[in-house]
Parts: sequence; C-alpha cells; structure tokens
Amino acid sequence: MAAATPGTKTSRRVHATASAAAAKPPVKRAQQACAPGKAKSAEPLVITEFFETLEVLEQAAVKLQKMPMGTVIRHLKTQPAKLALQRQRTALRQARRMAAAANIVQTRLAQPYTAAVEEASAQETEALVQATEREADVGLRHMIDSGELVSREELSRRLGCTTQALSKALGAKRMFYVEYQLKQYFPAWLADPRFDRKQVEAVSRALGDLPGGAKLAFFRTPFISLEDKTPLQALANGKLEMVVRTAKGYAQA
Repeated sequence: MAAATPGTKTSRRVHATASAAAAKPPVKRAQQACAPGKAKSAEPLVITEFFETLEVLEQAAVKLQKMPMGTVIRHLKTQPAKLALQRQRTALRQARRMAAAANIVQTRLAQPYTAAVEEASAQETEALVQATEREADVGLRHMIDSGELVSREELSRRLGCTTQALSKALGAKRMFYVEYQLKQYFPAWLADPRFDRKQVEAVSRALGDLPGGAKLAFFRTPFISLEDKTPLQALANGKLEMVVRTAKGYAQA
C-alpha cells in the first residue's frame, strides 16, 4: 500500500472539516426554530400548511371515493402481500387519527362562532319566553276577570259536585285546568248549559296529555277543518265528530 503523503492527509483533514461545517448550519437553524422567540413566527406557517394539507387530502379523498374498488384491489395485489397489508393497516390507523384530530380542530374553530351564536340565541330565547309569559299572564288575568276561567270551588259549585269528583275527572283527562299565580282555574264552559258536558269532556280526552294551556288554546282557536269556527262554536252546532277528529290531529301535531 502506498504511504499517504503529508499533502494527502492535509487534504483529507480539510475535506472533513468542511463537511462538518456544512452539516452544522441545519442543526443551528433547527435550534433557532425551536427557540421561544422564533416559535410565534412559525405559527402562521403551521396554520397555512394545515389548511393546504386539508385541501390536498380532501381532493385525494374525493378521487379515491370515485375510483372503482376493483382498481384499488388490483393496486394492492400488485404490491407484496406484507407491504399491502402494512399499507392498509397504516392507512386505517392514520385515518382514525386524522378523524380524531379533525374533530378536535373543528371544535376549536367553531367555538368562538358557536359561543357567540349560542349566547345571542339564548338571550333572544329568554326574551321571547319572558314576553310570551307576560302575554299569557295578561290573557289569563283577563279570562279570570271576565269569568271565562273560574276557581275549582266555583266550578264544583256550578256543577253541583265535590272537588274530589273534579280531581277524578282530571285524572281521566275529561277536564283540565290552567295555573295562574299558583292557583288552579277551570274553563267556565265546562258548566255552561249551552254545551253538552259529555261532549266537552270527550274533546278533552281526545286532546290526551297536552298541558292545560294547550287545551285551553284549542277550544278558543278557529280551525279550517271546522269551517273557521272554534271547537266550542262547532260543538254548539252539533259537530262533535269533527271536533274530536280535529282535536286528535291537534294533539299529534
């Protein structure tokens, strides 16, 4: 073997030093990128890369969905069995991870908008509920003052029955009441001689488990199926079957 000349050793040392120097800058750049001062400047790039990657993945997924399964299977068969299985498992695992990550990102992206919408919606809903309750209170107060709604004791007196009998009728859904300031009030027409009491009770039963306020509104609302008359007006005209049919539809709506 020929002995290396001093010049050759020097050349090798220079070459090695140059190679080491060339390898250092990337490490230094990586360290700078990890420095606290550089992290913030890298954030917009990460966000941009995320959205660009999403677009690429979406396009690829759309193409893959449109591709016949036979093509996919043939491609897998051209690969070594072990590699094909590995790719399949890797794809499934990555798909699950990406789906989980996408859900988290979706939640984070939606939070500011959703929170604002929910807050505004909650405020609007609360205002609507309060306005509706005030309107309902005014309407009930008017019906009580006008005698359209009466107390349990007054209805019992007009019907000539006990309050226990009213409770039994309530349990059978033949009668109903509404509450105003923690007190029960019954429709006075339950004891009105202009209406057949059994027919009124039959309609109340047809309304099922609806709350008292909904039943009260039904009896006082005109319906097209009743020729634009209220159920009470239709009952006074002998239209029991029509009213019961309308009541069942109203209860199921």
